[in-house]
Amino acid sequence: MLELFKKRNFSLFWFGEMISVIGDQISLIAFPWLILQMTNSAALTGLVFAVQGIPRAVLMLAGGALVDRTSPRLMMIMSNALRMLLVVSLAYMISQDTADISIVFIMAFAFGVADAFFYPASISILPSLVSRDELQTGNAIIQTTLHLGMTIGPFVAAFIIAGEIGSAAQSAELVVSDSVLSAYDLDREGLARAFFIDGLTFALSLLSLLFVNVRKLNVEDETSSESSLFKEIRQASLWAWSIPAVRLGFIGMAVIHFFFMPMVFVG
Repeated sequence: MLELFKKRNFSLFWFGEMISVIGDQISLIAFPWLILQMTNSAALTGLVFAVQGIPRAVLMLAGGALVDRTSPRLMMIMSNALRMLLVVSLAYMISQDTADISIVFIMAFAFGVADAFFYPASISILPSLVSRDELQTGNAIIQTTLHLGMTIGPFVAAFIIAGEIGSAAQSAELVVSDSVLSAYDLDREGLARAFFIDGLTFALSLLSLLFVNVRKLNVEDETSSESSLFKEIRQASLWAWSIPAVRLGFIGMAVIHFFFMPMVFVG
């Protein structure tokens, strides 16, 4: 298994994936926490989960179909660049206290769109980095890395955002102009820092991908017409929706993200 890490292209890709998934988890925590601190509304916190998650789920089929007709590496680079610009811009606006709810929702939606194209590309690029005999091992390494990142990421996000907890607790009784500072005022620095570090993870992932050389695969080009692209998306959507387990899973995840995940943040 460790032999694969001696291959430069696979090692660079693995590093980019590891960093990127941690960035994903930071944003997964930071976006709803930002909304909660700004509004103290469980409903809006659930809505930002939906705004970020629905385009990811709906457009992932389109992302997969488009990746089949373009370069997975280029798609990953573009997605990382967009996500980096989004979170760094949001970090700056938070630090300057110019971010409002509408901006956060727009950026969460755009982030979800970028995710929808990044994930299919990250899956389809692996066969161009390793041999067929190494594909199963390479996929196992990447999947293990993704699950590890999904476990570590939320702790990293919590640690970054909560960096000001000690001072916030001491400042809880601080009165400025006869009014107690809001939780958002106290946590703003931690949230800005979280989004900035999030942007840094995407920058590192992007840089690693720039140095990855992929070999061209010999695949049959059925057709690259625009009509066939939409036809493929439609067929895949109908096929997925026709399977009860997939349909139930999609509905279940939507319900969980909208109704139950806010409770985790509100407590």
